[in-house]
Amino acid sequence: MMFPPAFFEEQLRAEFLKYEEETTKMLRGIFKEGIRTGTIRNENIEDLIAAYYCQIDGLFMQMFYYSRENFDSKFNSVWNIFWAGIQR
Repeated sequence: MMFPPAFFEEQLRAEFLKYEEETTKMLRGIFKEGIRTGTIRNENIEDLIAAYYCQIDGLFMQMFYYSRENFDSKFNSVWNIFWAGIQR
């Protein structure tokens, strides 16, 4: 996604956006249900989704830089901070 060949960029971006749209629908439902049940703070759904995507994007990059053990530690730290920020 970062540096696709020019001839493939438009198609790749279109496919990515379709995938993201479906994922966003799923996340929207999960966050709405979490808010409804009181598990997640009542925040703007789109803000929650954006924060989730940013965290996941950063973690995906970390996967390329660190060993599995080191990544797992970072993942747990990031998830715990994220969850502490959205939980009710």
